[in-house]
Amino acid sequence: MHIAFDGGCFQQGSPAGVYAVACGILNAVKAESPAFRVTLVCDPRHGPVRPEALAGLTFVPPVVHAPLAVSGEEREPWPTVDDPDLRFLVDGRIVPASMAGGVASYAGPTPRRSFAVLSRSSQTAETGSWGTQRRGIRVSGIEISAQGQVVRVSGADRRLAQGFFEADAGGRWTDGAGFVPLSLFPDQAAEVSVDVHFTAQPAYRMQPGPGAQIIHDLRRARALAERAGMLRDLAARLKADGCTAYVANHFTPIALPGLVNIAWAHDLAPILLPQYVRADARLAFAETVKRFRDADRVYAVSGCMRDDLVTQLHIPSDRVVVVPNAASEGIAPQSDAAVDTALAPLGLGRGQYILAVAPLEPCKNHLRLLMAYQALRQSLPSAPDLVFVGTMGWDVEKILTFRRAAGLEGAVKILPDGAEQELACLYSGAMFSACVSLYEGSGLPILEAMRCGTAVLTSDRSAMAEIAGDAALLVDPYDMDAISAALQRLIEDAALRKSLALKGIRRADSYSWRASGQIVLADLARLTGAA
Repeated sequence: MHIAFDGGCFQQGSPAGVYAVACGILNAVKAESPAFRVTLVCDPRHGPVRPEALAGLTFVPPVVHAPLAVSGEEREPWPTVDDPDLRFLVDGRIVPASMAGGVASYAGPTPRRSFAVLSRSSQTAETGSWGTQRRGIRVSGIEISAQGQVVRVSGADRRLAQGFFEADAGGRWTDGAGFVPLSLFPDQAAEVSVDVHFTAQPAYRMQPGPGAQIIHDLRRARALAERAGMLRDLAARLKADGCTAYVANHFTPIALPGLVNIAWAHDLAPILLPQYVRADARLAFAETVKRFRDADRVYAVSGCMRDDLVTQLHIPSDRVVVVPNAASEGIAPQSDAAVDTALAPLGLGRGQYILAVAPLEPCKNHLRLLMAYQALRQSLPSAPDLVFVGTMGWDVEKILTFRRAAGLEGAVKILPDGAEQELACLYSGAMFSACVSLYEGSGLPILEAMRCGTAVLTSDRSAMAEIAGDAALLVDPYDMDAISAALQRLIEDAALRKSLALKGIRRADSYSWRASGQIVLADLARLTGAA
């Protein structure tokens, strides 16, 4: 059997989450069926495949590159033009400008009521004192000639006010309609000539309308047709090599024609908790949802994830198969000597800290945990340290600011993701582990802590409650008082910690990558007709 597998996680810097699942399942399937073949599909726009990431596999798969991940694409830009379309507004009449290089000229009756330089305008990323600007042209100077007399006005002249922005080095931008004061024109002259020296923007966004929309739609259709062609070419290459299925694993959610298409579902946080997910991540996730809906099979990392797919996205239940996550074989209890060696450089002592492993982002609920911990220290000043382990996600500044304002920088440590051995030592040396996320599709840190013989405090909802069963202390993740009380209970009750640790070991043993690999192999055989 030969499958193509989304290799995006092997291009990333973090060893957690999607990457851990990919390594666990691919290694298990390969161990169960040595003839099983895997080709990684990677989008070169996501960066190179990282050798240290590939080292997590027990085999070396071939890699094909194709720029197909929608997350790597920019949205089709709105059509633009480079012509500023300069005109003059003279006493209510629109007069075409004579153009010569960077000079727009007017010759005609002297204006008596108004005179303005009109042009296209387009929003810029730069901001002035009034915020984001719609800029027209940058005027560097104006020459007004009549009866042999010439009045020269610098573009930075303060008299250029209405329709002009603040002066920069030698000029002013118009907002698309820059009015020239009538006081600059000769009163007695019947005719006048005006030369406006200007610089245009590189491009101007076309005004919304049928013409611009048609251009935009045609460009988008062309891009989609090109992408469809690349998908067909990639599918043909893979099929020629004997590949029968493609597995989308978060980073490259594509469907390859002629292959069995499978999508791996890790969570639905962008749908269930959109307020805690970045806007760009929500947008990118929309493509993943499409893959869930049109895939021949969806592999869900928990029963809770399966139920969410069925109830929230209305995926037929017979197209969803639960493939549970498991802790890596390398995450296991460590000797006291190994733990002490790993903890000493971090300033930590065995059994003297609470461990929370997760990326530092809003959905993981670090801020509430931190607030609950601060409240705990008011009644229990001798509380053990709190240690966060994970990548710095978005909105992390709130966590850092609160930690600093609360004077907890000494008691609350933040460590980056490290090697598997180091993580196992951190789990093994912790008094207990806290995973109080607002939502999880699986809750891998729960199983990791249990496997290391460490008691667990976790949330009473989503996959966390499912994974924990009766082997963890459950708490409402939105209730800071409840979290604080649960922290104190586990700190003070050594017997409870021991009981949960023993239950946790048995619970973790009920999850294995081998069992999940067997599920995948059997299902792939049904889907592809392979023996």
